[in-house]
Amino acid sequence: MANKESSNERQMYNLKILEVLKSYVLSYPDLRFNQIINNLNITEVDDLSFYRESKETYNDILEATKKIEVEKKKYESRTKRK
Repeated sequence: MANKESSNERQMYNLKILEVLKSYVLSYPDLRFNQIINNLNITEVDDLSFYRESKETYNDILEATKKIEVEKKKYESRTKRK
């Protein structure tokens, strides 16, 4: 991928990450910011993750939000029965 294309793709995924964060913040208004980024598995920055492409981070965040929604539905299902 050419450098300009790489930068454009990176920026696109950075903006997508922000969209996911905004949606999550609006869906869970009681959470603190550090709780949000922890829940979405984006808190650790080490030598490997520091250079990870935004596309990979975005895909990981999407996967985390799917897992959270599944757990939320399970919880809601359990609490409705009571």
